[in-house]
Amino acid sequence: MDRLVGYVVPEPGAELDPVAVLAQVGARLAPHMVPATVSVIDAVPVTANGKVDRAALPEPDFRSGAAEFRAPASETEAVLAELFAEVLGVETVGAQDSFFALGGDSIMSIQLVARAKARGLVFSPRDVFECRTVAALAQVAASGGAGAVVLEELPGGGVGDLPLTPIMHWQSGRGDAGFHRFSQVVVLALPTTVDEETLAGTLQAVLDRHDMLRSRLQRDPAAPNRWNWEALPVGAIRARDVLHRVVVDSAPGTAGFHATAAAEADAAADRLDPASGIVVQAVWFDPDDTEIPGRLLVMIHHSAVDGVSWRILVPDLATAWSQIAAGQDPQLEAVGTSMRRWAHGLVEAA
Repeated sequence: MDRLVGYVVPEPGAELDPVAVLAQVGARLAPHMVPATVSVIDAVPVTANGKVDRAALPEPDFRSGAAEFRAPASETEAVLAELFAEVLGVETVGAQDSFFALGGDSIMSIQLVARAKARGLVFSPRDVFECRTVAALAQVAASGGAGAVVLEELPGGGVGDLPLTPIMHWQSGRGDAGFHRFSQVVVLALPTTVDEETLAGTLQAVLDRHDMLRSRLQRDPAAPNRWNWEALPVGAIRARDVLHRVVVDSAPGTAGFHATAAAEADAAADRLDPASGIVVQAVWFDPDDTEIPGRLLVMIHHSAVDGVSWRILVPDLATAWSQIAAGQDPQLEAVGTSMRRWAHGLVEAA
């Protein structure tokens, strides 16, 4: 997992407290620019060319500056400590431990907010940055979130018509040339035990969970300069219709595989059709050697996904896969405010 870290060199004879440095940085920089941890070093190592020698920098200690351990003292603290541990991938979190000192970042704070809401605790990512510790955040969460504004869902929830967001206005104004191919892609490694039924079930669970993966964007026939944006009902998009299996005779990482993957990605982009609600394509590269792990290419139109979204979608895919492989019905975390409600909220606030 990539995390932003900082290194600081004190003036000769001065002492620096990493926690104090983080506090000062947090007060001056935007949340996404705040490092997860700061290491105090004697000097910045450089290469023979005078550039920073990153390989010579000490490994960051994500627990540096952590407070003396105190067990959670309330039910709210206990839930938050559990959620901190889940999101951060650590075993134990104390009430005085800082989310960011343990390796958290702005994207992970969004995941924390979503998981907390599913457990009945409401607060905002800003609350996470301002409170930082389990104990401080528990005080905010217990009162419903000092900075959180919870939008009441519309009738129909996330399904129905959406007004265009500012970025969607920009996208729609780019013209039709190549618009249907405007997408983002991830390629995921698959276990050798993968089978089509489990893979299709995994995709279906995620398609059904996230409304924008079933969205339709088309020009209004009565007004060509106006676009209609709609989230279709659960089940409107079938995973088996967007999943394509390609048997490959070359292993991932080889020139042959890369050539096949590039051609299939190009074909997948051509199959995208936002006007018909087809904003997702998946290509399963299935090696003919059963001992070689396959790959899953997931392509989503940019109207339905951005860079942050993958930090939610990829864990959802992994969770659904593990549940189905274990013979369970997929149970993904509840979605917070729907994109439909958020888009209407932007219009209301404008």
